[in-house]
Amino acid sequence: MPFWRKSTHTLTNILSIKTALFLINADKRERERERNLLDKIHSDKNNAQDSFRTNSAYCTNLAKKPHKILAQKTHFGYFDFDKNAQNPKSPLNPWAFIRVCNEAITLKSCLESILPAIQRGVIAYNDCTDGSEEIILDFCAKYPSFIPAKYLHHIEIHAPKAQENMLHNYYNFALSFIPKKEWLIKIDCDHIYDAKKLYKAFYLPKKSYERLVQSRINVCVKDRQIFITKDQNGVDGFFSVGADYVMLFNKGLHFNVWFPDKECKRFLEVLHYRPARLSYQIEMTNYHFPLIKNSRASGNENAIKNAFSLEQVCKSDLVGTRIDPELLDENKILEIYDNFDWSKANYKKP
Repeated sequence: MPFWRKSTHTLTNILSIKTALFLINADKRERERERNLLDKIHSDKNNAQDSFRTNSAYCTNLAKKPHKILAQKTHFGYFDFDKNAQNPKSPLNPWAFIRVCNEAITLKSCLESILPAIQRGVIAYNDCTDGSEEIILDFCAKYPSFIPAKYLHHIEIHAPKAQENMLHNYYNFALSFIPKKEWLIKIDCDHIYDAKKLYKAFYLPKKSYERLVQSRINVCVKDRQIFITKDQNGVDGFFSVGADYVMLFNKGLHFNVWFPDKECKRFLEVLHYRPARLSYQIEMTNYHFPLIKNSRASGNENAIKNAFSLEQVCKSDLVGTRIDPELLDENKILEIYDNFDWSKANYKKP
């Protein structure tokens, strides 16, 4: 080989090695910067405004480069068996859209239940006084693909003083951290999810105009007896199919204020989106424990008076079609119930 060709070949190799080293070092620097930002979020609890600004910068950085999130793999799940689930644009890899306000009793159980199905998410929280914030920050430190997002304004359902005190603005704040044209799924922290069934449902949507609508049963417990509360709009009077418990593509989404009563006394939220979506109602994937949180526990007695027993629900035609019989196992439900953090309750465990 001529000398000049050898020199060119050697120079090319040297440049390739230098380029590779540069990219490796750049990636290390980027990861180190992201770790420092996340550490700052978790440690800076004394200055809420600084924490908010740092948190926003971290979320914005990850939103611009979603592949960085997947590079920081911290947990394993059903998504590891399909390489398509590593694509941030795939419905197999949705963002968990989570909002929290004093959910400490059920919060950790809920978050851990979704881990085998969901790789990443945003956990927005506000007005937390029961230890929920500490649970969220600890969880996000352990699983950094989940991002904490503290909302600094007090939410007022009745007669809010300003726009920032309205619930729909808080929801839009949480939504702002999820990249456009990627999938998201609404997760509520008084729900416990069957991760296998949840992940299986992610295979249903194929187009961006399709959405999944989740179904659930509402569970109450007293003296080791399990009750399923009635839902006047539900199938068979108890099986709830909530239009707002959805998984959908993040395009044209926006929350607006919603007045559920004629007197307009409550300022709630409703999700608007364009274009319209084709809906798939999926099998039951979760249990809802609506009366566990401290602010609602007083309603447990009244809810049980008119509720179905677990035995009655097991006789429904929905069992074996839209409800897996295994999900109605008494011991399984009681185990979930017992695993809640009852030390956070300000009432006696029913």
